[in-house]
Amino acid sequence: MTTIVATEAKNKDAFNYFHNDFEDALQIASAVEGEADCIINNNKSGFPKSPLPVISPEECLRQLSN
Repeated sequence: MTTIVATEAKNKDAFNYFHNDFEDALQIASAVEGEADCIINNNKSGFPKSPLPVISPEECLRQLSN
């Protein structure tokens, strides 16, 4: 599990990704800052502005098992 630290700069960055849920936008901003390869989440539709791919936990497990 990753801990998200909501700094002022990250809060401002999150507005670039804001859609319906500011917490989702913070997750995107944190993932971008942390140079993540993707975001793993059950609600892929909650991340329409994500520059990173959003995959389900099942998709993640399939990719890891290959």
